Amino acid sequence: MKRTLKHCMTVFFFVPLLSVSALDITLNGELRNSYPHGELTRRAYALPGENSPRGMVLSDLFPPLYDAWELNIKSGGSQESLRIASFPDSINRTCLIEGSPGTWDLHWQNGQVFRDIRAIDIAGEKLLNTKLEVWISWEGTKELKEEIESYAARFGLEIHVTTLPDPASKYLSILRGGGDVPDLIMVSAGDMNRLIRTEALQTIPDWIASPLDSRGNRTFQSGRKQWAAPFYYDTQLIFYNPDYIDLSRYPDLTLNRLESLASSLTGKVEVPLTWNAYSINWLIPFQAAFGKEEILNRDGTITVNDRPTRQALEYLTALTDTDYFKPLERDAMTSYFATGKAAVILSASYTIPLFQELGIPFGIAGFPRNETTGKQVSPLLDFKAFAITGKSRNPLLARALIGHLTGIGYQQDFPIALTKLPSNTEAANLVGDRNPYYRIMLDSAADGTVIPSQKSFTVYKNIMWKLLRFALSGQLTTEQILDRGQSLLDEELKNSP
Repeated sequence: MKRTLKHCMTVFFFVPLLSVSALDITLNGELRNSYPHGELTRRAYALPGENSPRGMVLSDLFPPLYDAWELNIKSGGSQESLRIASFPDSINRTCLIEGSPGTWDLHWQNGQVFRDIRAIDIAGEKLLNTKLEVWISWEGTKELKEEIESYAARFGLEIHVTTLPDPASKYLSILRGGGDVPDLIMVSAGDMNRLIRTEALQTIPDWIASPLDSRGNRTFQSGRKQWAAPFYYDTQLIFYNPDYIDLSRYPDLTLNRLESLASSLTGKVEVPLTWNAYSINWLIPFQAAFGKEEILNRDGTITVNDRPTRQALEYLTALTDTDYFKPLERDAMTSYFATGKAAVILSASYTIPLFQELGIPFGIAGFPRNETTGKQVSPLLDFKAFAITGKSRNPLLARALIGHLTGIGYQQDFPIALTKLPSNTEAANLVGDRNPYYRIMLDSAADGTVIPSQKSFTVYKNIMWKLLRFALSGQLTTEQILDRGQSLLDEELKNSP
């Protein structure tokens, strides 16, 4: 029975048979490597398909190329040659998969399978420039740097990786000063407006973007062009102390149920329920629960004083009058939870490794449903991405590295190690059972709201961050807060370039 894989696009052909017991990889007839079966098995990862067969995409075995036009394979019974029509997309979707014991099969786009592959050759042109400067940030920089260096060593590349707190700002500063700029930088949604406005980036090709989360892709699009490739994302979650409460008993958690459970803990723990309600990041999820469909209007503007926002803010301010809820800044909230003074908090998935490292007992749950409207409290999704700088000296190698880091193989490793959510949608479906938190995270993210990259959101966030304090302290009414927020937002956007 044939196995066909949606992911695998394949193309193949001939090369001299150099070893029966190993898979020989050659470029233009020149031997690059001869892989024993055991080594390929160790490097293999899960692929889409029935029973998640193990294997790898062909680009994992060949160095980055300038171009390629023919793939030659030699199998146990034949040799084949095929023209490569869509490089590099075809090489990144051709799959080598474990077949019968001790053998490897090659799968390609029309479902054809070449059995018992002994040798693979690509006819193509190597990159002349093998140097790359990469700037990375946020969590997992150690693991990411090690992977990039391993990729470079495997294919004889010179890739230098630098860790910075804010790669985009550093890059723009150097760009204005006329210094040497990097080839590849990590960016967030909040970086995109200024990077695009200053024409500081190159576009990302479709062969990289197409397998990635469509929500993440939209975050880094402008003018119908893709300016960065989403790498991973975090989602907001409920964290609870199992010594006080077990939210896993409530698969259909509602706001009323959550409040009732928190109320029952009054007097048993100092703060039954808390989160950083001073931040707009924790108003937006509740806006969705009261019926706000999108953060941005179609023209890119933001409506502050609409009905869902008013109801969401009224809900939050009413909570502050109870005995079981207390708004706390992020650091204070985390400290309270870590020391057992808080039973339930709202935080983001990047908190999971921190609590694991500290040995803090915790469980996670997805956001509750508003039983009044039937809508979910929608967690914010924070995507991080890779962008190629406008003056990159080696954009082709930069693209190849992005393709590797966002490919189905590494996307199963990095997220598992850092408890991030993969941007590669096929990888996300394959890692769901490999981490005890992943299924909850993925299910929660399905109802998520993506942080926008437009300037209007940055302005909105800065304005409301200040005004929410007046609402939660009772110094201004909800109506006054939202009307003032709308006025300030419209005024600032009108007067800004």
